[in-house]
Amino acid sequence: MNRFKGSRPIMLGATLLIAVFAWSRPMLGVAAPPDKDVVVVNTPAQPVPVTGNTTVSGTVSIAGTPTVTVVNTPAQPVPVTGNTTVSGTVSIAGTPTVTVANSVKLDSSSTVNLGATDSSKLDTANAHLQHIDSAASLLSYDGSGNLKVSVAAGGGSDPTIANRSPFGFGSGLLISSHHGQVFSTVGSANVTAFSFYTDNDVEVRLYNQVGSGPDDVTTMLIMLVKGGSPGVVQSLSHAMPANVLGFYCLSGNDCTVSFSVIAY
Repeated sequence: MNRFKGSRPIMLGATLLIAVFAWSRPMLGVAAPPDKDVVVVNTPAQPVPVTGNTTVSGTVSIAGTPTVTVVNTPAQPVPVTGNTTVSGTVSIAGTPTVTVANSVKLDSSSTVNLGATDSSKLDTANAHLQHIDSAASLLSYDGSGNLKVSVAAGGGSDPTIANRSPFGFGSGLLISSHHGQVFSTVGSANVTAFSFYTDNDVEVRLYNQVGSGPDDVTTMLIMLVKGGSPGVVQSLSHAMPANVLGFYCLSGNDCTVSFSVIAY
């Protein structure tokens, strides 16, 4: 009995130790609680710092006027629409096509740098413009706005507008191969242009007869107009005085002639 009594404290301590060990071990067969969403309710005065890459979905509100740094690569350009103010140095790579819809205005302090080829072309164009400006400064006009011209040395006085046909207009005139056809006008006309057409070869004589003798001719123009060809169309650099127009068919055949002579 006494022997049993002395072992009580030992048995009580062992029982307590076993109970503590059993209580501290996790219970077998009980699952851990599932993950739960975390709701952050920080105020704007206590923002949550974010580093690295973060995916944001939904609507994001940005308050104030923060500074945003865009570090996209050239392969991922940022599209820009509307009016955008760009400061600093802008580098353009390659040779992009730039369409300017509005006017570009340069102030007096701005400069445009051209390459050697473009600069040479601009210098050439500028020289041409100077020549044109120099020539245009020599032009003068009368009170009606008509351009005044001066005949070169050896010519007559300044010509007036060539607005009449001193020999009329001939269209489809039949010319005899035996006699020819002569047209004349009273007084000399200053001929500046003419055109002739015939179905057979014809000799055309345009001259100024000042007397009755064969030598009383001051000027004469003789032309061979081939039949069926486009004819002859000519303008004269200096007016030619003439009062006789003659047609003479060749090759022994009659010819049909159309003509126009312009003079003043």
